[in-house]
Amino acid sequence: MHESLGTGTCAFCGEFLAGASYEKAASHVLQVQKRYVEDWKHLLDPSAQVVPKSTGNTRVDLGIALLFVAQNFETVFEFERVDGLSQDYVRGLLRFIRQPDYLGHKKTKRYRPSIGTALSLLRISALTAKQFGNLTIPVTFAQSILSMHTEVAATSDDDFRCLAPWCAHFQRRDSLQPLNYSRSQYSHEGKKFTDPYICMNCYLIYGFGGSSGEWCECEDLITLAWSRVIPLLNKGHSAKSLARTFDISRHKMSKIQGYFLACGMLEPKWTATEQQMLEMDSLECIRSVYEQSGSMIHTAREKYGWSQKVYWQHYYTPEVQEFLFQELQRGSEPIEGPKAIDQVTKKVVDEISSRKITGEDISVPSIAEVLGYSPGTLVTYKLSKSITEAQVQQEIDSTKDFYWQRAQKFVSSKYGLDDSWTDREFFESMGRHKKWMKSHFPDLYEWYLEQKRSNRENLLQLKTDQGLREVRKAVVRILEFGLKPTLERS
Repeated sequence: MHESLGTGTCAFCGEFLAGASYEKAASHVLQVQKRYVEDWKHLLDPSAQVVPKSTGNTRVDLGIALLFVAQNFETVFEFERVDGLSQDYVRGLLRFIRQPDYLGHKKTKRYRPSIGTALSLLRISALTAKQFGNLTIPVTFAQSILSMHTEVAATSDDDFRCLAPWCAHFQRRDSLQPLNYSRSQYSHEGKKFTDPYICMNCYLIYGFGGSSGEWCECEDLITLAWSRVIPLLNKGHSAKSLARTFDISRHKMSKIQGYFLACGMLEPKWTATEQQMLEMDSLECIRSVYEQSGSMIHTAREKYGWSQKVYWQHYYTPEVQEFLFQELQRGSEPIEGPKAIDQVTKKVVDEISSRKITGEDISVPSIAEVLGYSPGTLVTYKLSKSITEAQVQQEIDSTKDFYWQRAQKFVSSKYGLDDSWTDREFFESMGRHKKWMKSHFPDLYEWYLEQKRSNRENLLQLKTDQGLREVRKAVVRILEFGLKPTLERS
């Protein structure tokens, strides 16, 4: 409320306006509100010019005008000088100006230039809607945008290529395949890359990123790993010291090692246990891990005992990458409405119950196929959790006797003979790690601990009894010599 109205009355209720519950607004606030009203009046006026004309296409003209205002009315467009719009939005907007049909895809509609975006930008620049509509866009500015993107379109075949020096398709684009990510974006360590592609020969992911939106590799496996880390690893430097030197996380270092081990460009150094894990079927194991909810790395560790390095070597095998690519391209079909989701949920429950009775394998892909959906759809709508739980229980029930027999065999080979066996020996003989055993077979794990405790107690009792027998023999011999037994003589 303006100060001049502090002694007035409300025109609707007649209440005196000078009460303590009202705050007086500064004059500039009222001016801003008045400007907002004037902006909307101008926009709603059918005879007013709302968008400056440049090309004759209203939406393209609006996009060019937005960039012109965001670059502070300069006469030539420069990507790095745009202010007030995100780099991601500017890249999408530039692509739309070059090819308006680009924004017809549902995942890229958010880049469409709109009056809402224009108003937000006008609030920052202090322009009114009328001033915006009456702007004269320099021909040089519009041409610099259009010519730049015409040039990009002409040279995109040169830039749009595999950049991995070790790849058989280096500097070529015939092995590149588009990735069906949400909003056509791939995110890595907080960085976003648009229009992601994967090379189906070296399995590196590429996209448009960086301050200038150039074509680049997304995960630093070329600029950092290939150029700097791998040569030092092959010279004998430890992964831990290199991680500290290059400020690389343990997760990322494991990924680098696993990838280049899978490519055969890093000298393998595996323990006997890890070597056994590497002999497992990569596709079958990763497929099983993929079907379950949660982190694939965590699930692989829980289910197979894999370290991160072992996981990444399995992950980057050709058959696994082909499987993951096909699953990503399948996407997820929408299930429209709560009632439809409830119906599909009931079908999932019924299918699980039926398979428990018949003994058929329970898995996300097989049930999705029966219901007519992709596995991705069941995961998206959180229908895969109950399937995964039932699958795990089915695996536990089917392998219960096997693990009990193996545990009993190990204990019988040690019981009464040795009290120094370690938990590590036991879990290696089981082929599973401690957390997995505790989670899936808690009764077996408790039985093992009880057997270990009982064995130690029995052996201790045997040693005690043996000691007592030796003391008795010593006392008898002392008495036979007619001497009095003492501690020193015994």
